[in-house]
Amino acid sequence: MKKGGKDIDAGLDMPEGWVVQSDLILQGVSIHSSFGLYIPIGRPNITGLELMEQVKDCRSLGKKGINLLFKNWSFIPEVWQGRTLLFMGTIHKRRDGVLFVESMYFQPFQKQWRRSYFCLNEAIGPFCAVPVLKCSI
Repeated sequence: MKKGGKDIDAGLDMPEGWVVQSDLILQGVSIHSSFGLYIPIGRPNITGLELMEQVKDCRSLGKKGINLLFKNWSFIPEVWQGRTLLFMGTIHKRRDGVLFVESMYFQPFQKQWRRSYFCLNEAIGPFCAVPVLKCSI
């Protein structure tokens, strides 16, 4: 769907020069099945890279997951509104090698979800979590 010349279904624009480092593709999975949050161990004293290691065996949502949730806010449980959701299923790499993931957070005053990028070198905040479909840990 286009709005003002921009494809709003495409999601957040990836900055110029960035590439997708990895993308977990979840085929044949319903967004309603086994959907939950992975709450990081040791937070907030770990980095996004350490969190990436923690969720390596989980089915973390990535680009397709954030696009789906951002278009369908009704799929997001209200209790998640106080969290920053890190979509670890798709890793973006900047020209200098720094890794990022897309994130969503709720703006209570505007009553809407926003999207951004989160640098995996940074320490995660106390309210960060990773949306997952099925976690085997």
